Amino acid sequence: MPDRRRLLLVALGALAVAGPCRAQQTNAQVFGGLALQCLAGAPGPRDAFAVEADPARAAFLRPVLVGRWQAEGRRPYLPDSAGAALPRLRYTVDEARVAYRRAGRAVERRVVLALRYTLSEPDGRLVADQACTRSATDMLRPDEIPMVESAAFPETMGAAPAAGRFRRFVEPAVLTAASALSVYLFFTLRSGNGGSE
Repeated sequence: MPDRRRLLLVALGALAVAGPCRAQQTNAQVFGGLALQCLAGAPGPRDAFAVEADPARAAFLRPVLVGRWQAEGRRPYLPDSAGAALPRLRYTVDEARVAYRRAGRAVERRVVLALRYTLSEPDGRLVADQACTRSATDMLRPDEIPMVESAAFPETMGAAPAAGRFRRFVEPAVLTAASALSVYLFFTLRSGNGGSE
């Protein structure tokens, strides 16, 4: 019987440790998922096309999109290597932002991506001109924020959420009161013991 209890305790301990260990998506991965929602079907039935991306914004999106199209059996090319014989898919990032907001002990993360894309045939005829805005919201622990951001890509950085009332007001008040009490007790007890020698 004691072996069963030990086994049960070990199993519950393993579940307690393994439960909170979930893989949190980085902000770049969330942006990649949003870009896939917007652009995965943009080339339409074309198997080969040139992809032009805005080089100044969200450079981490291109490998995600190209990888998805290649997994589907399509052949996306760089604009320089494609020549003029392929359709061109051009996309620009209008907005890419991350915002954090306190929600009790957790932090709400909101990722917003706004894209504009055009698809043109080799002869220059415009086939599609679309805008797409997508957002995703989830919850994080405050200590996870540095792990989901990437300093290499400014789009993945968000302003840290403001500290809660406890951190801003109650915690300093408690620390001040504890310090004052310890100083008072130190001098009171010291002066009370000084006369007995």
